[in-house]
Amino acid sequence: MLGSRWKYLEPNLFMILVFTGNGKGKTTVALGQAMRALGNNERVLIIQFIKGPFKSGEDIL
Repeated sequence: MLGSRWKYLEPNLFMILVFTGNGKGKTTVALGQAMRALGNNERVLIIQFIKGPFKSGEDIL
């Protein structure tokens, strides 16, 4: 049982998703999740950290 204090808790104000690892698909998943959130009338912020001087597909955009 959650008790009476549960009704005083704030709803979730934000969510942080981090996609890391080698290989493909991270940007696709991040953009898909962003589109899903936008479809539910939520605010979205995307920040991408790129390390290294190499070119990637995102640099073409």
